[in-house]
Amino acid sequence: MKNLDFQAELKKIMEDKRLVEIYFHRASSFGVCYIISVNVEYITLAIIGHNEVYLGVAIFPMSEVESIAIDTTYLKSLEKLLADNSLYKKALNDVKDIEEFTFDGFISSIEEIGTYAELHLEDERMFVKIVNYNDDILAVDEYADNRKGIIAHTYYKRADIVRMVFKTPSLRMVEIAQTV
Repeated sequence: MKNLDFQAELKKIMEDKRLVEIYFHRASSFGVCYIISVNVEYITLAIIGHNEVYLGVAIFPMSEVESIAIDTTYLKSLEKLLADNSLYKKALNDVKDIEEFTFDGFISSIEEIGTYAELHLEDERMFVKIVNYNDDILAVDEYADNRKGIIAHTYYKRADIVRMVFKTPSLRMVEIAQTV
């Protein structure tokens, strides 16, 4: 039997700053991303949207990843357009305060710097500010993207969180709404 070291392959893709198409369980389409960090448990991605737009940073449990593709025709054309790596550099700047690329590390950093985040459960997305947490529960203030003020103070089981995202255009709208 051959001995594929998947983690080593992913780290090489990351070090080479390659774009990937990543498919997740229960998702009908793929995301285009740069891998910012990867370990056995988590993958941290810089999400690239249509028209070569940076959409933020997300962390996912590796168990949510179905497949990762490189060298597709689509990615090759995008890599030519993004040859200056400016979106990759923007993502690295956004994660410079994150000390540990795990849910714990993201939660701690997001709470400490007081920024907004998106929490994703299986079928739900919330805009939140982390208020407190322990090993099992995350306490958050929830916000609407176009309304000033907290809409709920909610407690989520951390095990139900599928991914966390921050520095997105939607979160910037939440932040703007809180300042007007």
